Amino acid sequence: MARGRPKKEQKKKYEWFYSDYIADFENSDCEIIIDGYKILLPKPPADHLCLNYGKPIEEQKMPNLRIPKELFEWDAEEIEAYADNYYHKRKNGFWIFIKGQKLYITGLNFWHLSAWVMKNRKAPEYKYTDSKWFLCWMQCVRTPNCFGLVTIAARRDGKNERTLSMIAEYATRVSSVWCGMQSITERHVFDNSFSRITFCINLLHPLVKPINKGNTEGSTIIEFSYPVKQVSTKQLQDKQKKGELATMTTEEDYFYPALGSKIDYAPSRPSSYDGGRLERYLRDEFGKDEEANPYNTWMDHVREAMIDKTYGTIIGKAHFQTTTEEMGKIAQSMMWAKQIWDESDQGKPINEAGDTITGMHRIFRSAADTAQIDEWGFPLKEEKIREIVE
Repeated sequence: MARGRPKKEQKKKYEWFYSDYIADFENSDCEIIIDGYKILLPKPPADHLCLNYGKPIEEQKMPNLRIPKELFEWDAEEIEAYADNYYHKRKNGFWIFIKGQKLYITGLNFWHLSAWVMKNRKAPEYKYTDSKWFLCWMQCVRTPNCFGLVTIAARRDGKNERTLSMIAEYATRVSSVWCGMQSITERHVFDNSFSRITFCINLLHPLVKPINKGNTEGSTIIEFSYPVKQVSTKQLQDKQKKGELATMTTEEDYFYPALGSKIDYAPSRPSSYDGGRLERYLRDEFGKDEEANPYNTWMDHVREAMIDKTYGTIIGKAHFQTTTEEMGKIAQSMMWAKQIWDESDQGKPINEAGDTITGMHRIFRSAADTAQIDEWGFPLKEEKIREIVE
C-alpha cells in the first residue's frame, strides 16, 4: 500500500458521492414555493439514487461533507477521482432524503457545507432554512432578467455567512470576475464583510483555494493571481539584456494559469463602482443607511455595472441584505429600504417578462427561521414562537 493512502474503513465515509447526477432544469416540472417565491428544481432522480435512500428515519441526516484534510496524502488516482466527484457536486448539487423528505441541495449549498470556514473557524452545520435561501439564490442566478435578491431577515439568521460564502465560491471558481461590497460605512463593510471573507478564504482547503497574490491581511483587495516575486535590480537588468520581459511576477513558476478574479470593497458613496463590470455584489444593511440613498446608488450606478453594455445583458447578480430589528434610526433610511423592498416584489411584475422595478427579487426570513434546529437540521419553530410570545 502506498504511503499516506487512507485505510479502507477511512475511505468509505467519502464514498457517498453520486457522481452521475446531472441537474436537468429543462425537462423538469418540479417546483417549491418559498415565502411566495416559486423555485424551479431540477428533475429529481429515482428515489434509490438519492443519498440516504433505504435508511431508517433516524439515520437520514446530512453526512459529513468536509474535504478530507489528508486528501493530498492519497494516491494520485484517488485524489483525481475525489476532485472530479467534488466539482461535479459543486456544479450539479445532489438529492438526499432527510427525515423522510426528498430534498435538493444546490451546488452552492454543497460548497458551503463542504468548504466554507466560518468566523469561529468551525464548519457550517446543515440547516434546512439555509438550504431554502440557497434555493432562492439559485433561482435568481438562473433567471436571465433578474439582477439578484433582496433579503430582510431577523438577527442571527446567518445571512452574512451565506452571502460571503456565495461570493467566495464564485470568485474561486470563475475566471476573471470582479466581486464587490458596500455597506453603511467603509469601516462597516471592512469589519463585517471584507475582513471576514479574507479570514475565511485564507483557511480554505487547497482543493478549492486558487493561488492568490500572497498575504491578504490588511489589504483592500483579494486577487487570485500570481504572487509578486522579490526581484533585485540586477536580475531585472539581466532580463532586459537577454531581451526578456522585466517583470516581477512568477508566472514561469506555475503549471496552471492564474484564475484572475478579485474581491474588493468600496466606500458607501454612490459612484464607487461607476464604470466597473461587477459579477457579484453585496449591499449589506441597506436598511440602516442614514446618509447615502442605497436605492439611488443601486439604480443609477451599481446596477449599470452589472450590465454588458455591448449586448445589454445582465452579467452579474447582487444580494441586498438587512436585519429587521435594527433598521436605521431616521425615517429616511426606512423609506429608502421600503422602496427597495416594495419595488423588488416578483409577485408584482411590471411587464410580461416578469421584471421588477429594481430588477431584483425578494424574500423575508422571520425570527422563526433563526430557531434552534433538531438533529436533522430542521428548525424548532414552535419553540421559537413560544419564546418570542412569552
